[in-house]
Amino acid sequence: MSSSRSSANHPHKRHLRRILSGTLHYYCLARPHLSLDRNSPVEREAESPDCGKVITIPYVGGLHHRYRHAA
Repeated sequence: MSSSRSSANHPHKRHLRRILSGTLHYYCLARPHLSLDRNSPVEREAESPDCGKVITIPYVGGLHHRYRHAA
């Protein structure tokens, strides 16, 4: 394989790593799991519905979202 061809694949590997990293972060830390009673592995406090404005936190390039109240 020539050096120009291997360097052409480099941006694709970087992109793939970024997407996989975001997916793993979402899957392991934020996604609700049925075995955990629909909670995520990283526990978060329950928020009252009247805590104010709801904001969205995008994961995996906006494919998935988590919602919480603004501070």
